[in-house]
Amino acid sequence: MKEETQTGEDVVSVIRYLIGDATGPESPGPKVIVHICNDIGRWGKGFVMALSRRWPEPEQAYRDWYAGGETNDFALGMARFVQVEADLWVANTIGQHGIRRRKEAPPVRYDAIRKGLLKVAEFAAAHNAAVHMPRIACGLAGGTWERVEAIVHETLIRQGVPVTVYDLPAPHVFGPDKAGARAGGELVFTFLGTGAARPSLRRNVSALAVQTGQSRGWVLFDCGEGTQHQLLRCRLAAENLDRVFITHLHGDHCFGLPGLLSARGLKGTTRPLQVFGPRGIRAFLLTALDLTDTPLDYSIDIREVEDEGLILETEGFTVQAVRLAHRTTCYAYVLQEADRPGAFDIEKARHSGIPEGPLYAKLKAGEEIRLPDGRLFVGSDFVLPTTLGRRIVIGGDNGDAELLLPYIEDTDLLVHEATYTDEFAVGKALKWGHSTAKAVAQTAEKAGVKNLVLTHISQRYGASGDGCDPTVDAICGEATQWFSGAVAVANDLDTFRLGHSGGHLRKE
Repeated sequence: MKEETQTGEDVVSVIRYLIGDATGPESPGPKVIVHICNDIGRWGKGFVMALSRRWPEPEQAYRDWYAGGETNDFALGMARFVQVEADLWVANTIGQHGIRRRKEAPPVRYDAIRKGLLKVAEFAAAHNAAVHMPRIACGLAGGTWERVEAIVHETLIRQGVPVTVYDLPAPHVFGPDKAGARAGGELVFTFLGTGAARPSLRRNVSALAVQTGQSRGWVLFDCGEGTQHQLLRCRLAAENLDRVFITHLHGDHCFGLPGLLSARGLKGTTRPLQVFGPRGIRAFLLTALDLTDTPLDYSIDIREVEDEGLILETEGFTVQAVRLAHRTTCYAYVLQEADRPGAFDIEKARHSGIPEGPLYAKLKAGEEIRLPDGRLFVGSDFVLPTTLGRRIVIGGDNGDAELLLPYIEDTDLLVHEATYTDEFAVGKALKWGHSTAKAVAQTAEKAGVKNLVLTHISQRYGASGDGCDPTVDAICGEATQWFSGAVAVANDLDTFRLGHSGGHLRKE
């Protein structure tokens, strides 16, 4: 979003939106955490409880302020600043009248918020501080973020005060929600683009969607140009996109992302989004959105991958980045599902004559029980074996498939580029940082990979049976010569399903 200075010059000034906790502000230097209080001395619920769990001083200062009587300045539009750490203050800002929510008149008072934030701007300027906040006044106060955001721009952004707004993580796939990310659901892989370098009539450029069978949320790996057009041809909605993982910043892997983010915003969603990618992804996205004057009503948490290692850990999955061999910084992403504890064997318990009820709960918890007839049972004897979590490795452009050997042993699915056949490459693959079908297949065989799907196919390879020479059959044929597991060459909009126990990959 662009704002104008008093001199008429255009400057790029935006609120920074992050997924996280506003009580743990993320920026160097002095900081002010802003929240909204009511005018009747009630500390209330919601964000203030998070503040109190972290520091007792803001609540005590608010109560003392209210108890000061009619001679003090406790009133709508006022703010007091409570220091809780070195270079960190909490701004108790009074912008809510009472606590009762009526449909026709919610407690929020926008004029009071404006006055309070002007005081925050003065304090921030005096202390060279950045401002951090949740979506203030949009909870119990009953306000709308559209109106509050405009006030934040007017009172803080236009005064040159940096502002970060935090959204708590939303439930989504590969995240903590039980419906979408619980270990064990069928994993669905939809190839939105499978071509290398440039789009053609047969193949769009790189993009792969992953979702669990029981969740509408989904995750995107790479986003070449035209990806959102491909979405119109399948059952994936942009507004349900939860996370994006960019392997590298070549255009055929990322040029579609700014447009997709814009389209997602036009859907009216407020669902937060996380974006992972190599260094430079933040500047690329923010510059594109700023220069095209593309405001978004949802928060984007952009996380730059600085090196190999764990980049995401959730209830159901971890995601690890692995550096690849390419002309620019490029990563593969290793998705490791959590192991699933064995279920309680009800039939065995019944067959043993154990009555249903509290005794089952004790056995599930691993405890010992003794029946009136003297028989002793141990909980571990009634738990089915643990199911090992599935492992999926999704690679970006890579000229050395063996770099993945430590990560793909016995993996359930490897998705890897195979730009050329070995016969055609003759040095071209290594020169451009790409792999041949033979090289990938040999590595997959050595590691005991169960399923191999090849993508990022050079546009010189025609479709099977269309009369071209060579065709994609050459890539598939070369791979099967060197790999004994299940292998497929993905085409645009192909969908594959990996069952809850892994192992078998089924193409729809």
